[in-house]
Amino acid sequence: MILNSFHKSLKMFLLVSLVLLFFCAFPSGTRAAQDFVETCDSDLFSQPASIFGDGATVFILAYDKSSIGFSAFADVLDEQWGDGIIVQVFDDGTGPGDIPDDGLYTGSFTIRFDGGSSGTITNNTLDILDLEDAGTANITVGIDGLPDNGSAIVEGDFSIPQVTINSGGGTFDNTYTLNATITDRNVDNTSVWYMVDGGPNIRLYLAGGNDFQSVVDTSGLPNGPHVIRVIAYDLAGNFNNAETVTIDVYHPPQPTPELGVTIDITPGNPKAGDTVTITATVENTGDGDATGITITYFIDTEIVDEETNQTIPAGETRVFQGTWVAEEGGKGARVEVTGPAMAPVTSLTRTFEVEPAGDLLDFLKNPVILTVIIVVIAVIMVGSTVGWAYLSRAAAKGKTPSTPVEDTTLPPEEKDPCEEIRRKWKAMVAEYESYLAEMEGAQRRAWNLRDGADEARARADKLRKEADSANESLAEGKTNLEMKKRNMQDFFAKGLMVDGISVGTPKTDEASQVGYFKGLVKVFFRSESYGQIVGNFVKENREAYDELQDDYDDLHKGMVKLESEAATANQMAVQAESEATAVESRASEAEREFENIKHMVKNLKEKSEAFRQKWRMCNLERLRETVEEAEEAVAEAERAARKAQDADSLSEFEEHKKKAEDAKGKADDTKGKSKKVKKKLVDEDAEEGIEELDNRMEKASSAIRLIVSNLAGVGAMFIPQASKLGKPCKGGETKTLNEYTMQYQFFDPTREITKPHFYEVQSGGEAGEAFADYVRNVSDICQKAKGVIGELPGGDLVGIPLEYWATIMDAGGAALREVSERAEALGYIKMSGLAIPTVQVTVTCQEIMVCREGIWQKERKRISETVPVQSQISFPRDTALPANEAIEWVQKRLETLGNQQRNYQDKPCG
Repeated sequence: MILNSFHKSLKMFLLVSLVLLFFCAFPSGTRAAQDFVETCDSDLFSQPASIFGDGATVFILAYDKSSIGFSAFADVLDEQWGDGIIVQVFDDGTGPGDIPDDGLYTGSFTIRFDGGSSGTITNNTLDILDLEDAGTANITVGIDGLPDNGSAIVEGDFSIPQVTINSGGGTFDNTYTLNATITDRNVDNTSVWYMVDGGPNIRLYLAGGNDFQSVVDTSGLPNGPHVIRVIAYDLAGNFNNAETVTIDVYHPPQPTPELGVTIDITPGNPKAGDTVTITATVENTGDGDATGITITYFIDTEIVDEETNQTIPAGETRVFQGTWVAEEGGKGARVEVTGPAMAPVTSLTRTFEVEPAGDLLDFLKNPVILTVIIVVIAVIMVGSTVGWAYLSRAAAKGKTPSTPVEDTTLPPEEKDPCEEIRRKWKAMVAEYESYLAEMEGAQRRAWNLRDGADEARARADKLRKEADSANESLAEGKTNLEMKKRNMQDFFAKGLMVDGISVGTPKTDEASQVGYFKGLVKVFFRSESYGQIVGNFVKENREAYDELQDDYDDLHKGMVKLESEAATANQMAVQAESEATAVESRASEAEREFENIKHMVKNLKEKSEAFRQKWRMCNLERLRETVEEAEEAVAEAERAARKAQDADSLSEFEEHKKKAEDAKGKADDTKGKSKKVKKKLVDEDAEEGIEELDNRMEKASSAIRLIVSNLAGVGAMFIPQASKLGKPCKGGETKTLNEYTMQYQFFDPTREITKPHFYEVQSGGEAGEAFADYVRNVSDICQKAKGVIGELPGGDLVGIPLEYWATIMDAGGAALREVSERAEALGYIKMSGLAIPTVQVTVTCQEIMVCREGIWQKERKRISETVPVQSQISFPRDTALPANEAIEWVQKRLETLGNQQRNYQDKPCG
């Protein structure tokens, strides 16, 4: 007895150990017993979602560890108002997107906006649940009936995003920075766009907080007003596209070229067969460069030569040449010059006569022609020899040369993680097809028993159509009822266009409200006085008010009747379908002995289809991974593009631009991978679900191409070029346009003016004395100025400070007046020996192009100057001048030195 008990205990221990070992051997991803629930936005169940808009379908996906192959129920409860519906979920292949017997239960229901009247749209039969805006519903699923239910929360979002455009209008040339604030509980940051004049959508990027920003390229827009519209989506699919801003685009006139062309021909009297050179001289007298120019050479009306993509700078002349082999007869040569955005310019026609050619011997005497003939014959002989050798070798191998074909070989099948599923699927298909042939005989014997079941099914189908018709009438009635409700709201909205009163949605300063039409319409107002306005409006329009209410009540009564009829029709259809199922079950029992093979075939077919679906889902998952990689690459490119647009230098821009290009390369690689996976699915006719992923991949590819393409225009703003002066720029790059020198001569106060020798003519002695007094006074004042100012802070004294020049020019005033009054009587001054001391300074300057305040500008700067060199200004010859002319000569030289001093201090580089 004890031994038997020990053996039983040992067996039990071993059994428990094996069970534990079995569970431990499961992969780490094995689901726990707890039920799991999630919600998605499509029956592919590839994108979890918890926020839905009005009329959206919520797809339910639920599972636990072991349940498989039947149906269960999900309780959906409005958490705000407590009403709800019951939704059936399936694992028998009848639910949306359901694969039978895979343990994943699927179902769906519809969310509607209740408009403030909870429960009015909720319909358990049609699986419709109404919610208020921002209301939530709790979904609870218990698949196996155990107290381990799973749950999920979904939210209704029925409000459109609020859009505020912060960047105002104005006049712009090449770019306009658009900034908008988007306010919403669930704004979709990746779906904020703008369009220009109704053109394609262009992305607005999140700039921080609720602000979105993008630089609008206006360089290609014509002058005049343009409308920019902002479109914003939230995660529930609600959108707002009502906000616009109008800007004016103005492109300043650009420098334009003015071209003229003359021609000549060489030789002037050609013979037939001669090579004639047509020389075109093109002069540009305009103020703009002529770029992208084409020079076309005509003989009569025939084009004989052409040169393209030429440039003729403003104010310059270029010479071009075309050639033509002369043909006998009278000819006319002309040249036509064309280019972008300019009218064609044509030369005068040069007429000439082409004489007949000489004999063959004269022709062959031409050394150039003879050389060309020899070279052509040699090329033909060598080419023929090589060609025949190549063709002979190809023929020897049994094939002809062909163009290489791009290698599109897929990766080896054993490297494909989905291939094991495909192998099982194909084996199951082969087994299914073998049993299918055996099933046909048994099928014929069972047809008679199926007749009754078919009749029952036909009746059920008829009742189902009647139920569908009733449901359509009900849906139409609901639509009409909703239109009546909107008419009620319009009654107030159109009749009460008063600031301080709003219908449906309150403004921030409207705290009071009243419900009308039995509470279906709410009118909000700012204060009691506005409430009196609303009350008076209702009294004045009581007849229209009552008529709208009566229409709504009548329609609502009809709706109640329609709901009852639809419920009855659905109940009859469900009952008939149940009866048909029962009849089919009895027929199946009667033919069970004949259907063993049929069941086997059915099971094999279902299993093969399940394997097909698993293989398809495996490849779709791989396809989805490539799409997500591409979308992540787009996000990387967008981040790099934003940083590139905000870059402060060309090197920083190039760094971020390379990151964007690398991201594009990554996206291109993933697109190549997706094409290979897609080909497998198409080859097996399993492309269901590809379209959405394909669209996402194309959208990602287009987006990343556009991002990288747009960066080219941004990068050009960093590069200084003379043609860009006055245009927008970025960064701190500079470019030296020209380097030159400026020479200045200053008065030297460290040395005295040398006085001239003079002699007496008429009253020369007095003239000499007056002139000497004047020169002495100037020299004394200069010496005193030097004594006062000493050395300048930068070193030795250079020139006289400008404030002293008025005193210097007025020096010896009395002498000047005396000379002026007695100019004719004083006589002449001999100028030999007169010298005004000076110093010379040479300044080295640069003319540069620099980015200043976002515009390319031209500036001048001093980069160096030489050490002052002593010099002097002397009268150029040994002669005498009248006294007044002598003093005038000195004054003019002093004025010149003063002006040079002033120029040096104000603008040393001109």
